[in-house]
Amino acid sequence: MFEKLTSWLKTDTSLPDQTEQRHELAEIVTGLLVEAGLADGDLGSHEQHLIAHVIAEQFDVPDADVDQILDKAISEADERIELHSLTSKLRAETDYEERVQILELVWIIVLADEVVDAIESQLMRRLSGLLYISDVDAGHAQKAARARLGIS
Repeated sequence: MFEKLTSWLKTDTSLPDQTEQRHELAEIVTGLLVEAGLADGDLGSHEQHLIAHVIAEQFDVPDADVDQILDKAISEADERIELHSLTSKLRAETDYEERVQILELVWIIVLADEVVDAIESQLMRRLSGLLYISDVDAGHAQKAARARLGIS
């Protein structure tokens, strides 16, 4: 499912522009993942580890960079009062299918504790709207995330 996003992200990294673009996209997605992890009021160590793993795997970012990106995203989350700055960049840099795949990554973080509370549900509906993802495709992203986590 992530072939297109992964192949898009794993382009020839010898060019600085591509490396910078991949790094910037990883930062934006990490910001969304941290927001999802904080939606229930607590970003636990399990969620932080899962975010780091997702970013390293999906964006082919070295572990040292992942730690730096995650630390930055956590510190910025305290000051962020809106998601529009993150989602507008994603809409500009990705196509629809890639945004659906990113939404699946966010669902993975929300579902990490196997419980979706009202605030998390509201966040995901809002995020789907900000990314211009249809309700049907948002539902498919949630089901795909559940399947990846082995949750029925």
